[in-house]
Amino acid sequence: MANIEFLNIDLDIVSKNDLAPIIEEFGDQVCVLNNEWSNGNYYASFETGYTEENKIIETYVALVNDLSPDAGKLWNECILREFNFGYNCGETPHAFRSKVSSKSVKGLSEIGGSIVVTIYSINDKNT
Repeated sequence: MANIEFLNIDLDIVSKNDLAPIIEEFGDQVCVLNNEWSNGNYYASFETGYTEENKIIETYVALVNDLSPDAGKLWNECILREFNFGYNCGETPHAFRSKVSSKSVKGLSEIGGSIVVTIYSINDKNT
């Protein structure tokens, strides 16, 4: 029987400008999942090594707030700044809670982040 579970929060950003300065400054605090140029835009995706929602958000917010002025300007010019919460669907427990504190929501808002929730099907063989 599969359990409902929180997986991670991926940070997805899109820009008309090369995202290399942000990637470089994030350094080894994140794992770069994707870094590509496609259809006139630069795309990058990241994840942290943490497993708790608020610790992940705290890490992302600190990384963005610590960007140099040039990389910070690049961040602010991004077309998309999405924090994608991923969950595996399952049959148990009856109810599953994933709490995001008001401090975390405020931090994401202050750095111009949007929240996206992705729920992977219990029948999805790719998760």
